[in-house]
Amino acid sequence: MPKISVLLPVYNENPAFLNQAIESILAQTVRNFELLLLDDGSDAETATHLDEWASRDARIRTMHLPHQGLTKTLNRGIRAARGEFIARMDGDDIALPYRFEKQIAFLENNLGHALCGSFVQFINETNEGTWVKTYPTEHEGIKRGLVAHNRFTHSSLMFRASLLRALGGYKENWKTAQDYDLVLRAARSYKVANIPEVLLKYRYRESGLSWLGSGKQQERDAIHIRWNAVRNYGYPWWHILYLLRPLIMYAVPKSVKFKIRKRQWERPVILERSESRYIGTSKAIESSQDTVMRTGFFGRLVGLRMTHILNSNLTPIQKLKGLAYIALKQRSPLPCYRDTFSRDAAIAFVDSLRLPFEPFGEWRLSPSNPAPSRFASCFAYFALQELGALNRYTPEQRTEWVRYIKNWQREDDGLFHELEENSKTHDAEYIALQLTSFALEILRAENAAPNYPITWLDTISFPTWLYQRDFSDPWKEGNRILFVGELLLLYVILESRLGTIESREPTSTKRDPIAPRGAWLQDDKLMLHQLMNWLDQTVNQNTGFWGATENYHAMLGAYHQYILYKKLNRRPPYIHTAVTNTLELQYPDGLFRRYGYGGACEDIDAIEILKQGCQFVDRQTQKRTQKVFNTVHARLIAMQREDGGYAYNPYIALTYSGIPLLACARGESDLFSTWFRIKTITRLAS
Repeated sequence: MPKISVLLPVYNENPAFLNQAIESILAQTVRNFELLLLDDGSDAETATHLDEWASRDARIRTMHLPHQGLTKTLNRGIRAARGEFIARMDGDDIALPYRFEKQIAFLENNLGHALCGSFVQFINETNEGTWVKTYPTEHEGIKRGLVAHNRFTHSSLMFRASLLRALGGYKENWKTAQDYDLVLRAARSYKVANIPEVLLKYRYRESGLSWLGSGKQQERDAIHIRWNAVRNYGYPWWHILYLLRPLIMYAVPKSVKFKIRKRQWERPVILERSESRYIGTSKAIESSQDTVMRTGFFGRLVGLRMTHILNSNLTPIQKLKGLAYIALKQRSPLPCYRDTFSRDAAIAFVDSLRLPFEPFGEWRLSPSNPAPSRFASCFAYFALQELGALNRYTPEQRTEWVRYIKNWQREDDGLFHELEENSKTHDAEYIALQLTSFALEILRAENAAPNYPITWLDTISFPTWLYQRDFSDPWKEGNRILFVGELLLLYVILESRLGTIESREPTSTKRDPIAPRGAWLQDDKLMLHQLMNWLDQTVNQNTGFWGATENYHAMLGAYHQYILYKKLNRRPPYIHTAVTNTLELQYPDGLFRRYGYGGACEDIDAIEILKQGCQFVDRQTQKRTQKVFNTVHARLIAMQREDGGYAYNPYIALTYSGIPLLACARGESDLFSTWFRIKTITRLAS
């Protein structure tokens, strides 16, 4: 039994476009599907072409039907579908390879949702990418304005088959806009959503049905559907006001609408690789229109988007057009929980995860994870530090917290440990270096010293250790190098400040953690010098990153090296190149994440590189960078959840560094993401 049934209606479709559409379905990462080619009475040539495709792959079925229109054809497909989910597809669109994978994951983890769509990128007849169309993503935001605008692209939809049949499929009295009526009915009875990521390339053609080809018929149907929704589907009576705009547009000549929509859809956007990463034009109106995160008329007028336009080099008329666009066009590509960042709510969220037991200082990662974790304790400290809220605890409590952290250290190697041995999911040494870096940072801030010397440094040949680093995984190696570099740096700082800490006599021949400055300090400085020289020599001059790749993964790794350069007040080589390549990794919603709406790491990594390198680039790049800062700042403020925290990703469950102890449920707020998001906001505010 197939997991998905894909409905692809065809009526005398261009063979080249049809081939691309079918090939994109066959290239999906999810393989368990059936593709129903619904022939709506096409000519003999098209029918033969469809049969040829069916003969090539057993998952393809062709249904030759009399010509009866799109609505009835789709209903025939629904009755014939055998899958648990039903996906729509048009014969000239292109699905990105992971479309089905992401939509199934969403629906399986959101059982109350009947359907989900996605963002789409418009392409022309030569497959050139143009405008990226975004929509509200959450059910409440979609339903709120659904009578005013259809918040979905039909061919991006995936339905839960049982609920689609319960709705009765498409209403056959609508020849056009049948999808609009369907989603209005679905949103009335079930939850609906859009995945905040481009999963479909939507082809516009001047001869296509959606490209004004259906003319007045489609507009009339849409007006009647809106009226029907208010009368019969339970939408508020005042939504009838939403009919004013379509009624006015109905009177506008087709030629005028043609010019407006063509100009809108042909805004240049460059498609990079195949990961739905788009870089748009940098005009003030276009860069600002996708940053609208507030709700309400005046809420959309104020904020950073207005500043973008007023401070731009546009003419006064262009500025007025831009301000009018912001006031009248609502866009919410990411969930919008807040208009302003709530410091009190963030503090309350962090404090809610503190365990009330002794010793003081135990935290858990997330509400669904009852187990205390040493990493969670560090995340809580850093988050409260960024919020300026550590003084909410008494000196005695903070002293007990420091004592609790110091007890994590092992005497044999001096490292701070969460886990004692390797497993299939994590590298114990890597985890220990990471926790040691965090612990030493907290001890430095609290003017305390570790219990034991870090003799792990004495067990390695540092130059040999450096040259064993493998940047085929630039993120992990970047982390490992940062942890060791910070370990050296923090140890130097601790040793340099020991005059302010109570001293004691050495108890062994090992390096004493509170001994006077001397030979050990000089060794640390030498290793730091070796490390920084090695980083200078191994950076990729073409990217400004470490390793051979130019993608986001290399950027994540580079960020960790740039932290060391910043702390040592040393200019990184090729920083200007790193800034340029980082800007090219920005997604259409303004963030730098690999997966939709998530990963707190990517944004802080990109922002730190851009902030550090902004002074070394030309004026035009500086302006572009400032726009990035403003956009990300507005995004992150809006993403703060009602509980005051931040979630890693609504579609991916977080397991920090592969540690089962540090796992949380998909889509819930957690301490790690909250710390990193607050840290990013703090950097941007500065």
